[in-house]
Amino acid sequence: MSGETEKEGAGSPLFPFRDERRADKGLSEDELALRWHRRAETLPGDKGAYILLIRLAVSVPAPPSLGPGGSLRRGLYLYCGSARGPGGIRARVGRHMRAEKGIRWHVDHLTTRAASVRALVFPGGEECALLARVLGMEGVSVPLPGLGASDCATCPAHLLRAEGTAQGVAKGVLDLFPAVPRAPEEG
Repeated sequence: MSGETEKEGAGSPLFPFRDERRADKGLSEDELALRWHRRAETLPGDKGAYILLIRLAVSVPAPPSLGPGGSLRRGLYLYCGSARGPGGIRARVGRHMRAEKGIRWHVDHLTTRAASVRALVFPGGEECALLARVLGMEGVSVPLPGLGASDCATCPAHLLRAEGTAQGVAKGVLDLFPAVPRAPEEG
């Protein structure tokens, strides 16, 4: 994953967020980019929840446990997860950000092939509550029922497809959670 040099769609960079067509007067482009973590070193070690913004540059076969023949087409995906184990958010999201790893969870089928992975973190948060809000965003849908939610009996999936530009999707998520703090400066 080489996040800074990867391109999205028609040549606009995935991060930092730069899009001259943006008409809203909310967060500045720099502020928008600073809310999304791009390296594990900037993540808190607290237990909590997180949202990953994953960009696939190529289609990926669906996890075999969801049945034969499915695939996830190139584009943007949002994954709502939790980190309750040792190392908290830093350990779990840090694992998601590494391309080289064994496949353990559904989301690993995407993160091992992703062009870019960014994270928004919620210390003390709960993944199903995040998902309920994100699922209400325009352009967000469930690509495959149960995807990313094998241990959840209430949510339709924890991995969602998001239509639009990376900048637009990232801003849309931040609009749902305006109190998300900035990620620490990355050296």
